[in-house]
Amino acid sequence: MWSIPEDRISGDERFAHLFGLDEAACREGIPLGAAFDAIHPADRERVSAAIDEVLARGGAYRCEYRVLTRDGTWTWVEANGRVETDERGRPVRFPGVLLGHDERHRVEAERDRALTLLKTFTETVPGVVYAKDREGRLVVGNRGVADLLGVPESQFLGRTDIELLADRSQAEAVMANDRRIMARGLPEQIEEEVRLADGAPATWLSTKAPWFDDAGNVIGVIGASIDITERRQMMQELEQSDRRKDEFLAMLAHELRNPLAPIRTAAELLRLAPGDQVTVGKASVSAGHAPAGRSDFALQCDHRDVEPIHRAL
Repeated sequence: MWSIPEDRISGDERFAHLFGLDEAACREGIPLGAAFDAIHPADRERVSAAIDEVLARGGAYRCEYRVLTRDGTWTWVEANGRVETDERGRPVRFPGVLLGHDERHRVEAERDRALTLLKTFTETVPGVVYAKDREGRLVVGNRGVADLLGVPESQFLGRTDIELLADRSQAEAVMANDRRIMARGLPEQIEEEVRLADGAPATWLSTKAPWFDDAGNVIGVIGASIDITERRQMMQELEQSDRRKDEFLAMLAHELRNPLAPIRTAAELLRLAPGDQVTVGKASVSAGHAPAGRSDFALQCDHRDVEPIHRAL
């Protein structure tokens, strides 16, 4: 932190080490010139010009230069800061951070590894994987997104579903789902209708969740979707098949109910009184009242013929 009116710059032990300065003095504050002496002579004029320029305009500052560390070695550092002004526009404070190049390279390497891992993961996940900001603009998308939309990544990043999908009503429905998930702050699994790049209709099973920042604020939505069009068609066909089967069985039961009733009654009577000729005769007559084409069969059946039919029924 550089207090500009008092010309007093203070820093932590890492700042003191980088500039080869006393830690206690740096905590209390030293003139900027004392720190400036540690900057490489070939870089001082350039750094001085950069400081003058940001003091004149205010705002952000960034500069790279070499400093002589406490170890007696020259090392590159990156300085980032911001000039703050008072109500009259005069510069009063200059907070900032110094990042050694070795540390910066480590941070960049970690970032690159994380991005590579993320890209590898999103590309191997089946279907489409994406992230959208609060306005619905795509900020991350895998190859599945490109295949779905029929455009390369460079053409869909930064654009909304309204701009990308051919069917506006479908796009509005998808964005409405996204807004609801962000508003509730809870994940959902939903089916969404989206036309493919070739115009074919498709059903997607989407799992979406709100995207939070470090402070817990919702800054967008993340999700993954898989094409379930074929599976849904198969389920519909199975449902239709089951419905046709039920209708057929109902019709068959209705058609068989009346013709079989007399025969079943006669069979039950024969079972109860197999030696009673009167009962047998009545059963034969009763069975003979069945619809035409069936009474002859019933009249010709004796006890041994009808009993198996009874058991089957």
